[in-house]
Amino acid sequence: MTNFPKGIFKEANYNEVYGIGADRYICAHEYIHNNSHSFGIDEAFEVLSKTSREDTQCSIVYEPLKNEIYIGFKKDLGKNGKFLLCKKQSNHWMDF
Repeated sequence: MTNFPKGIFKEANYNEVYGIGADRYICAHEYIHNNSHSFGIDEAFEVLSKTSREDTQCSIVYEPLKNEIYIGFKKDLGKNGKFLLCKKQSNHWMDF
């Protein structure tokens, strides 16, 4: 998610969008497309790193098959906290 209003460009090619956030949207689209064959948690944080702004406070990746959330704070996206979502309890660990 790059805080970009993609809905108003639903008929346009990805690289024809414009406005605030368009550059980050195009960058994210191209990175994901070029890495879709082996896209995982590391690639997700890489694309978030490439599209983060100066004032980005955190980036979040959700792994739906494992029901896990990974959070990277500020620009140091290499050190991520991992939260496990459970039905009846909240288990989590953070290694910072």
